[in-house]
Amino acid sequence: MVALTGAATAVCWSDTVTDANTPGPTTSDPHAADANSTDTYALPLRDERVLDEVLADGSAVLYHTATRSLMTLNPTAALVWDLCDGEHDEAAVIAEVQDVFPDVAHVDTDVRTILTNLRVNGMLRPVPAES
Repeated sequence: MVALTGAATAVCWSDTVTDANTPGPTTSDPHAADANSTDTYALPLRDERVLDEVLADGSAVLYHTATRSLMTLNPTAALVWDLCDGEHDEAAVIAEVQDVFPDVAHVDTDVRTILTNLRVNGMLRPVPAES
């Protein structure tokens, strides 16, 4: 069995440290105001204020310059992060990850958890889907 959402330990000197499995603190950031509403994140898009660094093992570190929060991502969560380009909706992100892990039955739940935690931590900015 492949564990999709296990995250690495984060060590840093920022104000807030979270990982992809831990919902972050609530924030007064206007981009995160509707972080629990999937309607405003129909097309997940990385917030332009987030710096990212992919590490040699495929994991990633995200740093939000406005909120000074840091988030660590395991390789699967880093793949989800990469797909948050404003062009893939949630179903497309799930399909891409399912292609990488065809034998894992719970990919949809894991991807939704990762997307939720990215939203809650303010790493994604709201972009409604076009009608």
